[in-house]
Amino acid sequence: MLLPSKHYFQFDAVTHTKGSGNFDIVAGKVRHLSKKPRYWRVNVSLRIETPTTIKITPFTFNSQTKLRLSELAPIINQEIHKYIHNINECTSCVVTAYILTEGGKK
Repeated sequence: MLLPSKHYFQFDAVTHTKGSGNFDIVAGKVRHLSKKPRYWRVNVSLRIETPTTIKITPFTFNSQTKLRLSELAPIINQEIHKYIHNINECTSCVVTAYILTEGGKK
């Protein structure tokens, strides 16, 4: 059974689109392991603040096929745009992507 491993990266998509191309957190051997296509589990937390409310929308999805890290961005964007049309409407959009491994180990 494929489970999330300790190898993951995390970034805020809002600041990422404004010029910061780096990940906020890179844990484990995600850069090394992601050179080969892997299955991924992606957790996203959309936060939209207005003067009167704060709306947080979390969602999770798994990649349907094995992907390299470089191939994952369009899939993440596609899923985010199912919930919000313009990423700049969000206060933050934290994306965490875990490499799925057998039993969560490796």
